Amino acid sequence: MKRLENWESKLFAFIESRKKTPMQWGTDDCFMLVVGAIKAMTGVDPKQAHPDARLIGSYDTPNEGYRTLRNYSGKGLVETCSMVANKMGMAVKDKAFASRGDVAIVETETVIGGVREVMGVVLGDVVASQGKDGIVYNDISKAKMIWTI
Repeated sequence: MKRLENWESKLFAFIESRKKTPMQWGTDDCFMLVVGAIKAMTGVDPKQAHPDARLIGSYDTPNEGYRTLRNYSGKGLVETCSMVANKMGMAVKDKAFASRGDVAIVETETVIGGVREVMGVVLGDVVASQGKDGIVYNDISKAKMIWTI
């Protein structure tokens, strides 16, 4: 995948459009936020480009979402994202070199309670992720994994 010439403005327009979108499993969650951001930046819809597109958005509850991750990778979000990123040609990146538009996994308080891993998009020194009532921002220092497109 290659970023479009005007990818930054497209990414920011996408994030702005989701700023107050409430969390909804399978359509407006952390995974789907990243899918939309990738499409905005590259013009490529991961749901169509990925060989295992059935994984994307195929759940309606937290339990179904976590079951989908386990069925795909045998583990959780980090392992599933690593497998998907590898298949899509996205390289792992040290968080010290994270830059705008990279995909990240951060540990943060979640809508279902407790500190868990969530996906997001790097926007400078913060990672934009899906929160209960819209986009939330976590410091990049909370990132566990970073992938570049």
